[in-house]
Amino acid sequence: ALKQVEELVARCLALSTGKTELRSWSLLTGETGVTTVTISAPRSLRHSDVVFAVNKLAKHGDFDGRVGKIQICRDSSSAVFDLPTADAFKLVKFANSQNLKQFAFEVTAELPPLQVVNDGRRGG
Repeated sequence: ALKQVEELVARCLALSTGKTELRSWSLLTGETGVTTVTISAPRSLRHSDVVFAVNKLAKHGDFDGRVGKIQICRDSSSAVFDLPTADAFKLVKFANSQNLKQFAFEVTAELPPLQVVNDGRRGG
C-alpha cells in the first residue's frame, strides 16, 4: 500500500511540474529507462553470480536477461544491478512466483551501502 501511495504522490508532483509521464532511472548510473534491482543470497555474491541467476531466470521467464551495471553491496550477500525497466519488473515478478530458495529479487527503492572499489589510482 505504501508503494501505491508513493507512486500516486510521484505522479501528482510530476503533473504539477508539467510532466505527463513518469520515467524510471537507474539508481547506479542515472540512466533513464533502466531500473535498479536488488538480489540477495545466503552467501557472498560475485558479479558472475548475478549474471548467472538473471540469465537462468530469463531462459524460463518472459524478459531479457542482459544485465547492465552491477555493484556488490557492503553486505556481500546482496548486490544491485540494472535492467531495462520492463524487464526488471518482469524479473522480480517471475522470480517471486518461483519460490526460489537461493535468491531473492526486489526493485531497489534506495541504494544500500555499496562496496568501495579500489582501482589502484590515487587522486592528486
